Amino acid sequence: MMAKLDLTIARAESANRRHRLRAARVRLSETQTVIEDIDLMRGALEAAGARRLSDALLLPLRREVGIFRFSTVRLDVRENSMRVNQTLAAMFRVRHGGAEPPQTDSEQWKAWLRSELARRP
Repeated sequence: MMAKLDLTIARAESANRRHRLRAARVRLSETQTVIEDIDLMRGALEAAGARRLSDALLLPLRREVGIFRFSTVRLDVRENSMRVNQTLAAMFRVRHGGAEPPQTDSEQWKAWLRSELARRP
């Protein structure tokens, strides 16, 4: 499974621009094969009594492949800085019991962002 993913990534990264555009549109059948492989591994782990391991490691991958297929896009967050800051402010309020976040150009804001980025999930 990992070899298939590595090969897909290697092909996409090493090809010329036109090939990369084609590679970004991986055929549905190839994606479906990967989904079936993930489901097979999940089934084997569950049959072996390792459902929690399957859910922790393979379920997120299964969801991502199922939702995004092998499509990727580039997002320049500077183009959406207002929305990003609104979302971060909402996260700040949730984490701080509804308190208003510091100004986005303040040292307190930068310190909070750094601490959030350093957190482990």
